[in-house]
Amino acid sequence: MTKEVKIILILVVVAFIGWFVWPTLYRYENDYSSGLPIKYRTNRLTNEVQLSTPRGWIKWEIPQLFNKVENANINSTKELKPYRGETLNGNWWKDQDEQTRLMFMLGFFKGMPLGGKLSFWKDYNMDKPQASAQKAIESYSEYANKYFNGVDIFKHINGLNEFYSDHRNRTIMIDDAVWLGANKIAGMPQNEFDKLIIQYRKTP
Repeated sequence: MTKEVKIILILVVVAFIGWFVWPTLYRYENDYSSGLPIKYRTNRLTNEVQLSTPRGWIKWEIPQLFNKVENANINSTKELKPYRGETLNGNWWKDQDEQTRLMFMLGFFKGMPLGGKLSFWKDYNMDKPQASAQKAIESYSEYANKYFNGVDIFKHINGLNEFYSDHRNRTIMIDDAVWLGANKIAGMPQNEFDKLIIQYRKTP
């Protein structure tokens, strides 16, 4: 075995130990911002974040919808219409300009991870984990990945514009319309999608 080969082997071993033995493949952290000890770990190679649950570690999905927002034509000096407690349905949406719609949807999707956490914080405790918290965590992670991960935010905005162009859909709340649109983007058959819309039109 030549000297060069030995050096290469030594470097490989050192690199392997550095990544997988010390300081280990994952970086472990505790988040106390909610008042509860939420344990996370981050893969040092992929930056994937996993959440500690009673059934083990699961991937914590955060929808990636904002990859084109930096290219949007946002006028930061433009005064947005103030929100005065209007019902957030298609009638409100149709009355907003393009920038207001974009800013609204940014806030909408940026708030989704917090909504996901609110669904399990009450029952989540690393010392005494509850099955209800586990189900909420898995539900959010599964649906966020299935319906929103990798979908561009402008696709949702354009979808809402098209959806509310039909006056029969104007009374449907925006959050419900986003859910309907997510199903369509995910490939729901048109006949099933039409039936779902009819159900939401009947919802008071």
